[in-house]
Amino acid sequence: FIRNPVTKIEFNKLDSVAPSDGGLSWNIADNTLNIGHSAEVVQQVGLETYMRAKNDTGSTITNGSVVGFAGVNGEIKISKYIADGSVDSLYFIGVATQDFADGETGMISVYGKVRGIDTSSFSIGDILYASPTTVGGLTNTRPTAPNVVIVVAAVLSSDATNGEILVRPTIPIALDYGSF
Repeated sequence: FIRNPVTKIEFNKLDSVAPSDGGLSWNIADNTLNIGHSAEVVQQVGLETYMRAKNDTGSTITNGSVVGFAGVNGEIKISKYIADGSVDSLYFIGVATQDFADGETGMISVYGKVRGIDTSSFSIGDILYASPTTVGGLTNTRPTAPNVVIVVAAVLSSDATNGEILVRPTIPIALDYGSF
């Protein structure tokens, strides 16, 4: 039963304001709505997809870390992912879009922008892969066998503190036979 149904909501398109946790505002730059989540995470509606997960590793997972599935205990649990073949590529999830202290629950970018990270060792346009040598890391060098190849993101901005990537994972089909 709706007593006073709302027919239309208009947002101020002349001024962007960051929404608070649970808030909604217009994003002039991306021409979409922003949803405010905890830990100052702001989701651009229709442009980003998140997964809610919990860090249960005993240490902090930082914004921009590549993460994978680590189990379930009331919440989906994550840990930093490494593409060295020791963990199946099916466990890859995405990139942390906030810092997660041990025991905290928050958002993982499955698709969309991750901002405020160090991308200074990459160039704009670089394709980034899950690192086979650094747990939770990214590399612009395509891994070779026996390492796992997971295309994770593209670099949008190269900067030591305000770097930005577009998470858009692709896991190539593994060919488990030789070629002649």
